[in-house]
Amino acid sequence: MNDLFKISEEAAKQVKKIREGENIGEEYSLRIGVRSSSACGGVNYVIGFDVATEADQVFHVDNIPVLVEKRHVMFLAGLEVDFVDEENRTGFTFMTPQKKKAARK
Repeated sequence: MNDLFKISEEAAKQVKKIREGENIGEEYSLRIGVRSSSACGGVNYVIGFDVATEADQVFHVDNIPVLVEKRHVMFLAGLEVDFVDEENRTGFTFMTPQKKKAARK
């Protein structure tokens, strides 16, 4: 069970599709993390496949093991990961509680 962040059904399907299509081994898990952004001291979210280390906390979402560095956990609180496939953009999206609140205004 994971109450920290959510992965949409579409994002979960895409993760599984990538894993199978790229022949990614079982020793690799999905990794969600953050990188510092030079703009306004914010963060950019990153996603990929990686091998777990002692610095990671492991979450399970829709039967997908998700690695998060323990020092990044606080940045993922309330995060919603989705996947969009539209005419002008395709890829994973990251919606934070702050973005959700701004979108409602």
